[in-house]
Amino acid sequence: MATPKAREQERIGTEGDAVNGTADRPFNGTATVALPPLPAAPMPGSEAWWTTIRALTHYDPAYPYDPTHEYDDEYTTDPDYGVDGVTYLTTEPHKYSLTSFKHTVEDLRGRCAPREFTVHLSDAVRQALAPDHEFRDKGHLVPDVAVLPKVLPPGEPLPRACRLGVDPPPLLVLEVLSESTWQADLGPKLDTYAAMGIAEYWLYDPEGHAPPASADGVSFWGWRLGDTGNYVRIPRQAGDGEWPVYHSAVLAADIRMLPAVARDVDVGMPDKPVDLHRLQWWDPDQGLWRDRETDQERERTELERERTELAIGLLRTCLGTDLEPANLERIEAVWHRDGPPPNVMDRIRKVQRISNEWRSLLGDPNHDTGSG
Repeated sequence: MATPKAREQERIGTEGDAVNGTADRPFNGTATVALPPLPAAPMPGSEAWWTTIRALTHYDPAYPYDPTHEYDDEYTTDPDYGVDGVTYLTTEPHKYSLTSFKHTVEDLRGRCAPREFTVHLSDAVRQALAPDHEFRDKGHLVPDVAVLPKVLPPGEPLPRACRLGVDPPPLLVLEVLSESTWQADLGPKLDTYAAMGIAEYWLYDPEGHAPPASADGVSFWGWRLGDTGNYVRIPRQAGDGEWPVYHSAVLAADIRMLPAVARDVDVGMPDKPVDLHRLQWWDPDQGLWRDRETDQERERTELERERTELAIGLLRTCLGTDLEPANLERIEAVWHRDGPPPNVMDRIRKVQRISNEWRSLLGDPNHDTGSG
């Protein structure tokens, strides 16, 4: 396992003419010094690996460290390793899809969706699992997002854990599949969430880790707890849209996870590089697919439209009889396309004084001041 410091040493040691971790560097301009090769990272699960684990400042001898994950003093890739001060590393698609899911849930239900929420299993749930089941011994799970039965008022912190048998289970959980977690998400977590009585279990696979038999050709799907206590697949809603739509009984809404590549087509708004994977809900009153970021974009667009219409109204009132109709139409067309220029009222007043300054209303600081 290579720590960030070791990775930085490796990066430095392989710049320039480095070979196998060594490089010749100038020394007082006359000599070179060969850098020693970097030690190899210990093999996961080996005795050397366990030595590095036991040397961690937060080492817990009772915790079942997993060699498929990385553990460092400040970070880990193990989603179940809930230690204060240790950050769980995620990919950008993972991180942004979780944020979008949380935002959409809270827009629909209120503040009730903590991330990395620890659920401690009751004895009854543990006994319902097979004797060799992973979570029977571990005794807890950490879903990526959990939807709680209770909605918390603004300002009250969301809880970080619950204990079944004392607290009710979440109504819904979401897991985003990753290279190191997809097998647990599709296997032992499915059994455990069903035993806990969680009504809906949703999965998102933005990077394609799930086997085809599980994903069934989609990247977002869910299960609903059936009458027998087992999960049944939630069917897609009728329609021929490319992005599957499902109905969530917990959220009381039709939902879909829209990838970044689809937003320019479906929503008409191209994404920024970090703007990924939005969970959307269908608003039947407005007839729109909505999410928090898209709502904000629509609000900004509407404010810009209102500002443009107000500026055009001022233009017509103040200069409607002073400008040639063709020039007036040209200005309005530019404003509809680009928005009015800054300090528009000052520019209008200037044109009232000097008519051949009308090109300043096009927003070009180097406009031609000819009579036009």
